[in-house]
Amino acid sequence: MNELLTALQYGDTGYPAGAYAHSFGLETAFDEGHIAGADALERAARALLTQQTARTDAVAAAACARAAHRRDTTAFCEVDRRLTATRAPREAREASLRVGRQMLATATACESDTWLEALTNAVARGEADGNYACVAGAILGSRGGAPDAVAALVIWSTISGLVNAAVRLGGITHVEAQHIITRLRPLAADLTRTAAASAAERMAGSAPLFEIWSMRHEAATTRLFAS
Repeated sequence: MNELLTALQYGDTGYPAGAYAHSFGLETAFDEGHIAGADALERAARALLTQQTARTDAVAAAACARAAHRRDTTAFCEVDRRLTATRAPREAREASLRVGRQMLATATACESDTWLEALTNAVARGEADGNYACVAGAILGSRGGAPDAVAALVIWSTISGLVNAAVRLGGITHVEAQHIITRLRPLAADLTRTAAASAAERMAGSAPLFEIWSMRHEAATTRLFAS
């Protein structure tokens, strides 16, 4: 039960790490008319989850949970750097680091865990980057969370972040958002199992349209989201 409650705490969209300020490039997609309506958003979400999140972030999160079980700082740093290398757009890379570092700082202050303190110091020294997925894996893993549960959390966070951003952008309604989440649950479960069993050394993935939208967002004159 403690592991579940911990996951709910750190998976909460209200957690003070700033995740709500990022749209995965969706703001550009809506502004330029590339995505219009719930059906198009669901197709885009499936592509992002399948081609990128499940192949990179979820794999990294599961690997960092395993590192947390061993209290292995070196393994965390290696996976964290590998995940950074999969982030081509500057905004997406900076968003992952900003949210991850803030989450790590807050968790370190609240959890009183010496290993999390070691990770914070590793980030400060530049030995680790502090990506969100890796930090989430480390925090939940240090609290006893299983690798598949952590991978599921990261995949869920992507789904939740996308649909919530779409609602705030006026692209879908709250009810449509819940329909999308419900339909994506089976896919998320399948992707979680695959990601948790994947080796971090082979981590690779890309969602080209989302990357292009993120890059174009960097040059936008007015923006509601940071990315």
